[in-house]
Amino acid sequence: MSWALVAFLVSPAVGQALDGRSAAVTAVAAALGWLLWTAALVATLVPRTTSLTVYRTIAPGTLVAAVWSALGGGGPLATAVAVASAALAVVVAFLSVTGDVFVDGSSYGPERRLALRPPATLVLGVVQVTWLVAFGGLVAGPLLLAARQWVFGGVLLAAGWPAAWYALQRLHLLARRWVVFVPAGLVVHDPITLADAALFARRSIVAVRPAPVDNPSIDLTRNALGLAIEILFDQPQELSISPGRRQPPDSVAVRGVLCTPSRPAAFLDAARGHRLPVPVGPSHTAVPPPTTSSPS
Repeated sequence: MSWALVAFLVSPAVGQALDGRSAAVTAVAAALGWLLWTAALVATLVPRTTSLTVYRTIAPGTLVAAVWSALGGGGPLATAVAVASAALAVVVAFLSVTGDVFVDGSSYGPERRLALRPPATLVLGVVQVTWLVAFGGLVAGPLLLAARQWVFGGVLLAAGWPAAWYALQRLHLLARRWVVFVPAGLVVHDPITLADAALFARRSIVAVRPAPVDNPSIDLTRNALGLAIEILFDQPQELSISPGRRQPPDSVAVRGVLCTPSRPAAFLDAARGHRLPVPVGPSHTAVPPPTTSSPS
């Protein structure tokens, strides 16, 4: 609903700010605006992980357009309404529950998918720069060409679209981070941290709980903000870790892992619903310290 309103509340303000521009610039800006709005509308109607990336890439662009219209001479009332409606659309796009709905839309059969929070190191700057490359790369070239800036427009069109495609792929990695509850147990799917998705059989899981401060489990959260969940096993489980700056072993055997669901309470409720052991109240589940081994 919030996205449907954007077309009727933001476009008049942007149209006012475009008064005095050439007919070509106005036409290209309108075409790009309606094309992107339609793409995001389709994404909201067909929730999938790919749709989530599309929605979360386009929604902030609408806020940028609304703010630009406010600074570019649009009517005070129209621009205020435009900025407020665009800001609401951005908030809705980035709600944790929105992420879960879109991620779970890609589930198969009896699966239940819940999104993981992004690593803090990416949220604080990297994501914003990547988004700027993705969105700016899509729109800058056509707008400059419409303004008869042939050299800069041609360069940005030739270089901007491939750069935007690459940036969108990097952003899409964040939408592909989830935990899946399946009949056999639980799967952690995280292409940023894990080289391969990790399946943990129900019979091997001894506890799913909020992580205590002192725990020996391997950290898969990448310092994501929010409550970490600890999953403990009765026997060592094999993980294939993506190499990072410190180049950890490709394969490790662990007795526990930490992950950070976007909605921890919903995650624990889903774990109970799938008959996984979720302790009630303070948990004192004891397990031997996890061991780490490299493949021979």
